[in-house]
Amino acid sequence: RDFIMPKPRFIFIKQSNSFSVYAKNLEELSINQVHNIETFVKIRQGYFNFETYTFAIYKKLEYYEFVKLLDLLHVEVFLQEDILDIQSSAKKCKL
Repeated sequence: RDFIMPKPRFIFIKQSNSFSVYAKNLEELSINQVHNIETFVKIRQGYFNFETYTFAIYKKLEYYEFVKLLDLLHVEVFLQEDILDIQSSAKKCKL
């Protein structure tokens, strides 16, 4: 019986001047898959935080541009977008 590896599940999080990506199912992925994600990030001069399962690439990208990049590189993932409410976050900090 063939074992099918799960696809990485990424949540693209747009912030005011940058973005980060949360790898929701990182613990379910094979070592090779995690290594491929880490390499993908390093090549783009980004940073992978293994404690929070997030990575950031220090280039401002919109969600559709990130989708195009993954598509161009034939990276298969489940991807969703999550937009932080910057204004409400700022208001909460002032209280």
